Amino acid sequence: MLCSVATLRPTIQAFHRGIGSILKKGFLPAGKSGRRTDGLVYILKGQTVYNFGEYQFEAQTGDILYLAKGGIYSMDIRSQTYEVLIANFDFFKDDDVQFQSVAYPAPGGKSTEQLFRKLVSAWHMRSSTVKEECLASLYAIYADFLRATEDVGYLPTIKRQRMENAMQYIHEHLHEKNLAIADIAKHVSLSESYFRSSFKEVFNLSPVQYINMRRISLIKERLRYTTEPISKIAEKFGFSNVYHFCHLFKKEVGCTPSEYRGKHAQYIKT
Repeated sequence: MLCSVATLRPTIQAFHRGIGSILKKGFLPAGKSGRRTDGLVYILKGQTVYNFGEYQFEAQTGDILYLAKGGIYSMDIRSQTYEVLIANFDFFKDDDVQFQSVAYPAPGGKSTEQLFRKLVSAWHMRSSTVKEECLASLYAIYADFLRATEDVGYLPTIKRQRMENAMQYIHEHLHEKNLAIADIAKHVSLSESYFRSSFKEVFNLSPVQYINMRRISLIKERLRYTTEPISKIAEKFGFSNVYHFCHLFKKEVGCTPSEYRGKHAQYIKT
């Protein structure tokens, strides 16, 4: 089933890497296998036609484009060089859903470019919080892409910066059971109500939804790679009530933590 990302607005499951790439003029045939990840791309320089067989689109300097995981396509590079910045990641989606790759003019212009540069720079610096920093930038880029699909106005830089600061604060305090939306709003000097609406505008998720999503994503790794008791894992990630945690986990993942561990455990059993 071919769908539009702008219609379903999926959440991001995992960030993989941020890179820059320069290609020369010419035709690049389609590979035998599709893309390994989803990707958001900003075109720094050049013009290219992407051909997916059933459809094609042209991308040029200043565009932001989405390349779908599994997509098989050829590229006809029509400028002398084609220079891009790329963020590779995975969306949460059902197995039968295939998103359509597409390109739009980036609504933020140089601001969008700076978000990509910030992500790629953070990825290459590899600090202790590299994944958190990259994910914060990726969600801001994703918001720019969604705004491009709606042809809406540019989000003021100060609002974007405050939301990125809020995202970083969340990542630093994910393990605290007393992490409160009011504290995050205070950290970025906004009222709680305005912070909630601004966060949703930028990231297409409420702060609570994002916090739960990130905690569950990290917990899934613990379930796969450790034998640690579920109650202990839940407590370490801010859930004081294990029953509430299990209910939330099943709602978000579709199975209980025990069932997930049974299906996906990667640790060596003794």
